[in-house]
Amino acid sequence: MMKFSSYIYKMLLGVVLLVSASCTDGFEELNRDPKNPTLTSPGVLFNGVLSKLEVTGDERYYLHHDFSFIASQLLTQTFEADAFSRNAYARGVTSIWGTYFDMLKNVREIESLLEESNLEDAVKNNRLALLKITAAYRSFVMADHFGGFPYFKAGMGFDRNAPNYRPVYDSQESIYKSLLDDLKWAVENIDENVEAYGSQETLFGNDFTKWKKWANSMRLKYALRMYEKDNATASTHIKEVMDGGLPVLEEGEDVVLTLQSVGWPDKNSWSWREHGSLRMGTNIWHKLSDTDDVDGSGIFDPRTKIWFEPNQDDEWIPLPQAYGNIREDLETGNNPYHTRRRSDYFDRGHNFTAVNFWLVEDSEYFPEILTLASDIYFVKAEIYARNIVSGGMSEAKKAYEAGIKASMNYWFNVADNIENWQTFGTGNPTYAPPSMPDATEMDAFLNHPKVMWADANALDLIYTQRWLNYMFQPWDAWSLKRRTDATPAEELGEGGERFVSTMRFPFPQDEKDNNNENWSSYANSIGGDEPSVPVWWDVN
Repeated sequence: MMKFSSYIYKMLLGVVLLVSASCTDGFEELNRDPKNPTLTSPGVLFNGVLSKLEVTGDERYYLHHDFSFIASQLLTQTFEADAFSRNAYARGVTSIWGTYFDMLKNVREIESLLEESNLEDAVKNNRLALLKITAAYRSFVMADHFGGFPYFKAGMGFDRNAPNYRPVYDSQESIYKSLLDDLKWAVENIDENVEAYGSQETLFGNDFTKWKKWANSMRLKYALRMYEKDNATASTHIKEVMDGGLPVLEEGEDVVLTLQSVGWPDKNSWSWREHGSLRMGTNIWHKLSDTDDVDGSGIFDPRTKIWFEPNQDDEWIPLPQAYGNIREDLETGNNPYHTRRRSDYFDRGHNFTAVNFWLVEDSEYFPEILTLASDIYFVKAEIYARNIVSGGMSEAKKAYEAGIKASMNYWFNVADNIENWQTFGTGNPTYAPPSMPDATEMDAFLNHPKVMWADANALDLIYTQRWLNYMFQPWDAWSLKRRTDATPAEELGEGGERFVSTMRFPFPQDEKDNNNENWSSYANSIGGDEPSVPVWWDVN
């Protein structure tokens, strides 16, 4: 059984217990404000920041299931109407926006407490470093969804004297560059010989090396994302990490949460069950199988039978990627993600290949992925292949193949942890989780014509495998598509135009109503608060 090294162990339980604790560690005087006799401790606030790393139910349903899975073409859906035509995306936008600014409020309050505390500088720096790294992850996600947003003066609502209840918007460029600098500062200022949040640090359990690796990995990932727009700044960060030999995430060091480890409500299986329409499309099928044989004999990628399952007749039939008015007529069967299948797996009734029920119904071990080590290998492969640092195609090939192996090992270990699937497979061996490829099988996969390294089409190979590896990170797959315009894609045809033309999400209605002056000023500066306006780094 796999043990993820980066779980948040019982985070919410810890928050509940810690709320009743007194504020200590140099913050005692701050607790004696007669107007605020019980201030929250920095450890509790930091756990509050960590808790906002979760993808919310509405974000998952309305932004990812209704949009980014389809726009990235990792999956397709059985009905034609999309989130924009129904204006349903607004619920997802409101959810991700509210969650982020709840987090940012805690970030700003911790920053204020640290500034006013009498802690020794090394402890202050450690606390601030971990805070910056955690906040950077969610802030990058926000920037890639919206472009710019209120950032530098936002989140001050805890301070009754703050004048920034309606903060100005900051450009995506300024936010990106600030976050990259924050990650650099954090790594340079972590002192492994002093504490940070003690037992209240529930992400890596005070393993500061892992914190540094995550920070360095994000520097590489997001510097590469902005490389086409500002290669001078991006190159500086990339070279400092890679030429400087700074440690990054390696195989087995994936930054992943699970419902079991965190204790969050099960929003994952809810979103799959209630949405019900996502299916394997022809686009991804053609990257996993050599033929359209319905018996699956053409499948060459071992991950296929972890990510997907055949239809009601045990046939592998992808749903056509192209949109059309007859989509709902094509899929007349049952919802393959309904909870009824927990008691009767074979009550399937769906005509097209679906996402693996045992994965998406799992309420304990299905991963909430933040950063996979495999992704960082693919980032390094692109950096080498494009000669951003020295190493050339030989190093690019090594990183590419390491990324594939890390992805393979990660997903087969996930399957090993899905207990309901394991239990079902014991009595139904035909439907049991597949076995990890052995060395011979892995070599055969790496030498398959659609996978085998070739200098001449190095970037296409890297982008394809990185895109596949984003199977349950559709927001990152959408960003990869926008940045490169080189991820696998098929024509969507009539009805699919919105998925092609949308480059960002509009801001929530509340901003237009309650922060109108600042919203209007920023919207005008980028050419309008429209989905068709690209984010800052999207130059293709």
